[in-house]
Amino acid sequence: EQQLRLEIHKQYPDLTIGPNYEIEEGQSRIGIGFGLPIPIINLNQEGIARARASRLAVRAEFEGELERLLHHLAQAEVRLQSARALRDYVETDVAPLVDEQIADARRIADLGEFDALVQLDALSRRHETRVRVLEAILTEANAHEEVRALLGPTFRAEQKESRDD
Repeated sequence: EQQLRLEIHKQYPDLTIGPNYEIEEGQSRIGIGFGLPIPIINLNQEGIARARASRLAVRAEFEGELERLLHHLAQAEVRLQSARALRDYVETDVAPLVDEQIADARRIADLGEFDALVQLDALSRRHETRVRVLEAILTEANAHEEVRALLGPTFRAEQKESRDD
């Protein structure tokens, strides 16, 4: 923008007014001089066209980068929604079923039908489910951080506490 303003300014000739001093045949003369550059017809059209083209190129580059970032943000938001859905599914659907399986295995063991393999299977499934819950939480947190990183920092003015001393 500054380059374009400068080129537009250059299209008008700079008039110069100032003192003039010369020595001719041993005599010094003092006067006032006016100056006007000759290329008044051109009006610096080439410089203005180059500055406008440069501005358009920078604008296109900016818009391309903006589109790229918006695309990455949309992808990150989809990953975040997917991670939330997975965590909700594991926490609300899978984990209660595994807890119910553990409770059933204990009830069977209390009735006198203790099967070590069934108990081991139920406990290992509970452990696997807990690991899946933690992995889902981690995946959601990573996706959330990716969205926040793409959105950039949010600055909020700090509120000063008033002291009544």
